[in-house]
Amino acid sequence: MGKLKGITINTDPAAEAHICAEDDAAIYQSIVGSDGVMMIGQQCESQVISNNKVRVKDGVIVVGGHFARIQYGDYIDCEIANGQSGRNRNDIIIAKFVTTGGIDTYTLEVKQGASTTGAATDPALTQNDLYQSGKIREMPLYRVKIEGLSITKVEKMFESIPTIPMLNTYLSELQL
Repeated sequence: MGKLKGITINTDPAAEAHICAEDDAAIYQSIVGSDGVMMIGQQCESQVISNNKVRVKDGVIVVGGHFARIQYGDYIDCEIANGQSGRNRNDIIIAKFVTTGGIDTYTLEVKQGASTTGAATDPALTQNDLYQSGKIREMPLYRVKIEGLSITKVEKMFESIPTIPMLNTYLSELQL
């Protein structure tokens, strides 16, 4: 049988550390409620740089309660593999959180879809529940539609998570 784990308690300075990233993530997930992009900065806005590069601008991402940040004014360029003449493909730009139960990684990656002559489909994503001991969670940020050699569209796939003042304003407007 388990026991109650105190998180916001004082402990003896000589005691072993008792607060882990997954403890904070559980608290944040209970507040935020879903994966998404927080409404601060450029909110991870996308920009097509070339047929092989999509830029993701600054913002704060939350995946399973775990936060990551592209610093203000900075960006990450995501490399898109070459398309093929007469073929279609959907790639997905993902925020990927991986844990081993001790060491975590958080990356922005491109998950390449299958090339086809027909309608393109999205690649499968791994979306384990991190709260229930899942090890990998891939949150889709953007669908990059490739027709032939060209990127034809970049579609937002994430939810924008409002700030508490935004929610308060919304709720007060409902009461009018």
